Amino acid sequence: MCNIILLKQYYTNRQIKEFKQRFKLQDKLKLGYIFVYQIESIIYDLESKSLDSYDMIIIIKDFYRYDKVTLNNFLHILISAAQNKEKNIILCRNTFNHFDLKKDGYLCANELRFAMNSLGVNMNKKEAEEMVTIADSDGDGLVSFEDFVMMMREF
Repeated sequence: MCNIILLKQYYTNRQIKEFKQRFKLQDKLKLGYIFVYQIESIIYDLESKSLDSYDMIIIIKDFYRYDKVTLNNFLHILISAAQNKEKNIILCRNTFNHFDLKKDGYLCANELRFAMNSLGVNMNKKEAEEMVTIADSDGDGLVSFEDFVMMMREF
């Protein structure tokens, strides 16, 4: 059985209910399982509501281990996706903090340039400024942690 307590650490009751409803809608013959190709339909329906595209990619990839997917398998993989996302956010936070040389919670063009150069990507000052302009969501000329996460997803 799926660990409901663990599931509730990552998703709201409403999201869990919707995951179950979407699964049951796909199980039209009430067999207790659906096929992998049907998972994509559930995930695409939920993408704008409960899951982002990063979660969706992880979930679909994990389902290809199965021929038939039970509700229990489905919920377990949703937990795995959430745990993986959490690990990636921690990794992003640690990376961001490492390159935030001024420890002000933002990356300026010089800090971003240092970060990229240390990762082996040669970047001049102008390129770093352009990258900040692209990543900066609020127009303050700095890259916040949220901007950084979005930038790393694109990278």
